[in-house]
Amino acid sequence: MNPLYAALLPPSQGSQPHDFAAIDLAACTPGAWKKLIERDHLVAARDRLVGVKPNHQGTARKWLLSGLAICSVCRQPVRSARGMTHPTPRKDGSGTAPSQRYHTYRCVNGHIMRRGEIIDEFVSDQCIRRLSKPDTIDLLIPKPDVVDIRVLNSQRIALGERRKSVLKQISSGRATEKEAEEALDDIAEQLRAVDTEIARAVASDPLAELVGVADARAWWHDEERTLARRRAVVETLMTVVIHPVGAGKRITTLAAAADTVEIKWKRSAT
Repeated sequence: MNPLYAALLPPSQGSQPHDFAAIDLAACTPGAWKKLIERDHLVAARDRLVGVKPNHQGTARKWLLSGLAICSVCRQPVRSARGMTHPTPRKDGSGTAPSQRYHTYRCVNGHIMRRGEIIDEFVSDQCIRRLSKPDTIDLLIPKPDVVDIRVLNSQRIALGERRKSVLKQISSGRATEKEAEEALDDIAEQLRAVDTEIARAVASDPLAELVGVADARAWWHDEERTLARRRAVVETLMTVVIHPVGAGKRITTLAAAADTVEIKWKRSAT
């Protein structure tokens, strides 16, 4: 839905709630960045999605580590699967509890089949802990054709402070709305340009989105955060190696998971 991906800069929507569906593509101006999709593809997608609740998952992976984590025995990527419980009859003679399906990761060569929830929780916790450290920004890999995300983030903060200053002048009566309108429009235009550059930076490095995020845990668990974004961060930061634990053994705590799930950091993330 977003015309920025087709290198089109949308006009300002003013103070009304932001709505991609309300953007007139004919009113967009060409952007000075490389397009990720063709305009025709954007038009087709908009025609399909307008009036349809977006499904961010689509046909993408449904679990955090499917295809990312590897088996410790054969070093092949694990796949997601569904396990099923096999309850035994209750001691009180009241019958057998119903079987339940659960999420698992399995080796394609049969070396492991592990419950997935605790592994996902452990890996998520490791990512959050690493991204909560003050040197997270040092994990970014500078790109020669992308503006430094640290500079962009500083510019965005400065523009936000300028906007607050103008609004304070209006509320205190030192400036009228009409007098401040030009300044606010200029700030909004600059913010759009900075956001466009930030979008480019994030497309080239998933960790760029986390620059300036004060609470990595809240960012990770935000309902608006798609599984694809979390997977991109995991893939960028680490290689996850899952070890077998033996038949019938259940891993139910993060401490136990730490003994059976190996994290190999890809960047200077130790």
